[in-house]
Amino acid sequence: MVQLEAITTNLAFPADRWIRLEVALLFKDKPDVKIAETINQDIARYLRTVTLQQIEGPRGFQYLKEDLEERADLLSEGKVEKIMFRTFVIE
Repeated sequence: MVQLEAITTNLAFPADRWIRLEVALLFKDKPDVKIAETINQDIARYLRTVTLQQIEGPRGFQYLKEDLEERADLLSEGKVEKIMFRTFVIE
């Protein structure tokens, strides 16, 4: 498991809302720090495209989690098994 650096960024809409996210990646085998850094940067870029309406409520959170897991799977070529949320704050 690799704990990623905390991500804090504005959402796409409304632009005055920001999100802070801390996640850990569970690798199937040996953790790869370089892949983890790439995924962390990708998550930050992705969050800047998300609107508050897309991630509101339990269903929105689930969609976000699934999207991030799919992106991590593609970037790691299947080496990341799961993304675990440690903190999730929208203000």
